[in-house]
Amino acid sequence: MIKSLSIPIDKKTTFLGNLSTEMIFIQSAYWIFPLFFFVAFVDMWLMKAILATLFIIIRIVHTYLSMYLCLGHPSYRSIARKQILRFYIVPGLLVGLMTLFFVLPFDILPWDLEKRFKFYSFVVFPLTYWHYASQHYGVLSIYRARAKQSLSHNEIWWEKFFCHFTTGFLITMLTLKNFYDVQFANISFKEWLFIDSVPWSQLTVLIVIPLTILMVKRELQYDRPSLFKILYFISISLMTSVIVIDNLYISWMLIDLQHFLVVMGLGGHMLAKTEGNGLAQVTVKTNEDESERQSRFWKYMIILIFISITMSLVYYYFDAHGIENKSYGIILGWMPQHPKDLLQVFFYGLFIAIGICHYYYDRLAFRFSDKDIGRVAKELI
Repeated sequence: MIKSLSIPIDKKTTFLGNLSTEMIFIQSAYWIFPLFFFVAFVDMWLMKAILATLFIIIRIVHTYLSMYLCLGHPSYRSIARKQILRFYIVPGLLVGLMTLFFVLPFDILPWDLEKRFKFYSFVVFPLTYWHYASQHYGVLSIYRARAKQSLSHNEIWWEKFFCHFTTGFLITMLTLKNFYDVQFANISFKEWLFIDSVPWSQLTVLIVIPLTILMVKRELQYDRPSLFKILYFISISLMTSVIVIDNLYISWMLIDLQHFLVVMGLGGHMLAKTEGNGLAQVTVKTNEDESERQSRFWKYMIILIFISITMSLVYYYFDAHGIENKSYGIILGWMPQHPKDLLQVFFYGLFIAIGICHYYYDRLAFRFSDKDIGRVAKELI
């Protein structure tokens, strides 16, 4: 029998400390979804301009936040000094080798830049929505901890399955079906997976809706059901279902913006929870009142936005990957860009390498299975 849902919506059930802040950042699908459907049908150019503006404000900083936490945040720094291989050497080699792949002379690697990028895309594409799904599962895990739920391995498995099936699997299939293929040489993901032979759009609707109802029903049966987990289950299903609409910009709006905003909100929260810098001892602040917490949170939000805008100018100047197809030129078209020379190719490759490396640092910053990392991450969250 389903138990009644009686959860006070206050700081005990959110993890950004304030309901409005929670809805802006973590539960952002609920305002992104209606807003950009409306804008898209009013004026497509306006939607692209708003999309570009928001990406400039938040997109780039999400790439660097977990890297800063692991390498620059005082709470993590002592751990990094003890785990040099994991924190420095492995990601350093990853960035170095990937950058080298793009700048190797043609006589050593006889592929032009376009072919090298296609190879990179082919290798990395399967990781893209796995990364998004892992973030969704991380959010659910935080809500689970906030609600003080004690779930079995089977119950936790269902939550992980829901995230990876809806986002990691279905969105990947729908992207190949409705938007673009990813291929290299004579190998095509679309052909290899028989994408056109399966009605993925119809299957998604038929599968996601009952699966979401099942997850909500399971949540309501727990001793400590979480309203915010239920809201997040539904938002995940919205973000998956929207891909059946043949509009790539709407999909970017809902899926990418939500992904970036979660990182911004969680990162700002973690930064606002600490004081001290450099080699000074860091204190995790736990006894502030609500207004003081929110003031510190928004102070760090302003800093993060400033960093993202600044880095976006650098990315645009060097024509980094993602600038063109994210419509940055609508806002930054007045800026000059660097000539297509070796320096431009170097930064093009470097920014791609850092983007992939942030997958690694995202996982490392929240590796709760590691005793030291888990302790710090839990304190900051």
